[in-house]
Amino acid sequence: MQELADKPLLIALSAPTGKAAMRLQEAVAQNLAVLNCPERIKQHLPQTAITLHRLLGANPLSPTFKHSSASPLVFDLIVVDEASMVDLALMSKLIDALKPGARLILLGDKDQLSSVESGAVLADLIAGLPNNTVELKLSYRFNDAIKQFADAVNRQDHETAWNILNDKDETIELLEQNKLISYILKRREEYAHMVKNKADFTDIYRAFTQFQVLCSNRHGLNGALAISARVEHELFSDYRQFGATYWYPGRPVIVTQNNPALHLYNGDIGICLPDFECNANLMVFFLRPDGTVKKHLPARMPTCESVFAMTIHKSQGSEFDEALIVLPETSNPVLSKELLYTAITRAKRHIKIAAVKPIFNVALNSKLERITGLMKKLI
Repeated sequence: MQELADKPLLIALSAPTGKAAMRLQEAVAQNLAVLNCPERIKQHLPQTAITLHRLLGANPLSPTFKHSSASPLVFDLIVVDEASMVDLALMSKLIDALKPGARLILLGDKDQLSSVESGAVLADLIAGLPNNTVELKLSYRFNDAIKQFADAVNRQDHETAWNILNDKDETIELLEQNKLISYILKRREEYAHMVKNKADFTDIYRAFTQFQVLCSNRHGLNGALAISARVEHELFSDYRQFGATYWYPGRPVIVTQNNPALHLYNGDIGICLPDFECNANLMVFFLRPDGTVKKHLPARMPTCESVFAMTIHKSQGSEFDEALIVLPETSNPVLSKELLYTAITRAKRHIKIAAVKPIFNVALNSKLERITGLMKKLI
């Protein structure tokens, strides 16, 4: 589009969460040099990505934004990644803030979980505007084995999906429930070793984010909170007190409350480490989308919690070399094929699933349906 334009376009890259914006910015930075276009075009391509709230200009303590039809955005083209996560209210405000003649590209996976709030905007737009839709079929995130598994889950093909899990392929494997914690501890040995040997933060961060435990539920024996607490206690047993407000070297945390003043948003992951530039005082370090490192005093942190495991909902917009997917021991309303599909597509190289066949089948049998009315208005 930049090549076809008469003059350079103003382009914005955006995503619904800070984590998704970071992934988008990293993807652009990693591939900019190899794009098949003239250097003059590359100079006009955006290299930073921001959240939709920041793009629209969030007003603290107000549902309104700085940009609207009365004060539209200046951009000629806006690209929104992970668009399946955008709810109806936020999408409405984004459309309202477009200037006349602006173009909007929504990129996402309609088969993933829909937004936490109301609506299923991306799925409705694809169903209601087929002539405006392009399906990208080549995955750059994961290999064919993971793609076949994800497709089988998406089709609700129980037999194929379960057979893939039992094929003894090292890419996708079942994990016995009684080996769950021991396996997580083994995968976190290198991380704990790097923390205790005072490695560089960026190396520690990359080691931590290569692997993650994704739980269907937040609460319960196989829930994110319980698993995170057990792993935390085993890995850092030298620290006798644990809790949401207790800080120690190596504590990974996920932000659960937006704080625009600190540029920290729901879903951001940081690691508590000694700051050797400042008397070895504990600070919480974050890797920003541009590769820079930000640090904050634990006392200034917004609401957050330890994240040796996270819910699948929280993992949207992330990717990991390996994902360990943990399903509950008994059926519950959270389970769905969209939830399982979203977890599977977070992994780049390896997947392990801790589940029994009846619960796995319950997840595949359940399909989320949202009646929004938007698709009918578009037809």
